[in-house]
Amino acid sequence: MAIIIREYAGYNNFNATRNAIDVNFTEGFFNETNDSFATIEPDSLMVDVEGIHAYPYATRNFTRYMPKCLKNSIPSWTKPYRKPVIKHHNEENGETIGRIINVKYKESNTLSNTPALVFTINIPNEQAKKEIKNGLLATTSIGVIAHDVRCSICGAHLEDGSSCGHERGQEYSINGKKEICYWDMYSIEAKELSYVIVPSDAYSKNIRAFNPATSTHNNNKPISESLDDNKVNTKGETNLEDTKVLKEKLQQSEESITKLNEKITELESEKKSLKEKIVELNNNIDSLKEEKTQEIQLREGAESELIETKKELRLNIIENFQYLRQATGKEKINLDLLENRTDDSLKDSIKDLKEELSIVNNKAKEMNDNLPKPGSVKSPIKHSTNVQESHKESKNKKEINFDESLEQILTAMFNKKR
Repeated sequence: MAIIIREYAGYNNFNATRNAIDVNFTEGFFNETNDSFATIEPDSLMVDVEGIHAYPYATRNFTRYMPKCLKNSIPSWTKPYRKPVIKHHNEENGETIGRIINVKYKESNTLSNTPALVFTINIPNEQAKKEIKNGLLATTSIGVIAHDVRCSICGAHLEDGSSCGHERGQEYSINGKKEICYWDMYSIEAKELSYVIVPSDAYSKNIRAFNPATSTHNNNKPISESLDDNKVNTKGETNLEDTKVLKEKLQQSEESITKLNEKITELESEKKSLKEKIVELNNNIDSLKEEKTQEIQLREGAESELIETKKELRLNIIENFQYLRQATGKEKINLDLLENRTDDSLKDSIKDLKEELSIVNNKAKEMNDNLPKPGSVKSPIKHSTNVQESHKESKNKKEINFDESLEQILTAMFNKKR
């Protein structure tokens, strides 16, 4: 079984059909060896069309065509007969407006920047030629039978109409990554090429129109090389309306150029201003660098001074420690033994030594307070002198008293005689 696919936007009827499998490439009305059927009318129109683009490009129907798939499909577009060019995939009662003459696989310089099938078609239909020249018929869509269709998420084969549970265009989480489900085409068989209003392949369109070749060689005379040239004058005649349009476009272009020049002037002014700001910023950067250098130097100097201060402080701590040990009657400790001790450890020891020294001082004071005060103990020599002086004074007193008594007795006796 296989699936019929028509690549125009919104086509969703991808149904499997058994009739599609019964295609016999040996049947057909036209044959490359039958020149009578291969005749191209001189007044017909030749058109090159980028009809379908290869993976990794994806159509708006969420289908992707593998490069090998498109390459392998090339013979089926012209064999066993040249496939028709129609409108809107109307195969049942539509009108054939042309035939596919040649197909080639183009690997670079395509509209989508991915490989593509380029169809060379012949359009003898007068109305179709006119609509191609004026741009009404511009975008195309392929109609094919897909014999190998696979789900891009799980790889399941879908050409028999079965479902794997994944829907085209839906997003699924695969190993922690978001992936969109596509139907990947690995084998297709050509049916027709249609002009449509909205193609599923956004780049499927006319790329060149030219007169039929006068020989089997490639000396085609180009009519239009641009997709934007909707009108083609094969006789080289000048259209007054076209001239008016061109003048308007020229005027618009000149206005645009004027605006662009003004914009350029404005941008140049901004550029000059930015350059001045850059110079100012560079000066600020240099100033900041210099300040940073000074800051580093100051910091390094402060760190060096801090180190020296810490060394001096440690020496003072060690000296105080040794002094207190001596003050408490202990021996000094070898400096080598003190090297491994921290400042906090030495400070703790100093605190203990100070407490110990305080206790000793208190005891000494107490003992000093218990000693006799000066002058409270009489000297033996002084005592002897005092005794002698006392005896002498007593003797003198006695002598005075004797004299006084003698005087008193004599006085009394004298008074009595009278």
